[in-house]
Amino acid sequence: MKEKRILIVDDEQGIVFLLEELLVSAGYGTITARTGRKAIQIAEEEYLDLIILDFQLPMKNGLEVIREIQSQGITTPIIMMTGMSEEIEVLLKDIDQVKGLLKKPFDITEVITLVERNLKLDKIQV
Repeated sequence: MKEKRILIVDDEQGIVFLLEELLVSAGYGTITARTGRKAIQIAEEEYLDLIILDFQLPMKNGLEVIREIQSQGITTPIIMMTGMSEEIEVLLKDIDQVKGLLKKPFDITEVITLVERNLKLDKIQV
């Protein structure tokens, strides 16, 4: 079976490192980006099974990233990360592509649970 590829997008190196270590040890392939612009470029060029996207990013925030990749016809499921969950939930509630919200600081078991749930949904839809 082909390894699932997950794009991790956060400007905080520590979070990127933690998520990458966690996901690689769980058997997933990862790609990382530190800016919204880089995330958009990767999403346009690479096949991805899932995107874990921070809301607060330099230059383009998570919502702008989602809008831009949607305009390119990219429908990869997204898990949004944020420290401001209540405000963000209101903004994201009508975006079908957002499949979950990770509230910072997050529990690593919550990360794996959300990732596995969304990758299984992807298998069912194929």
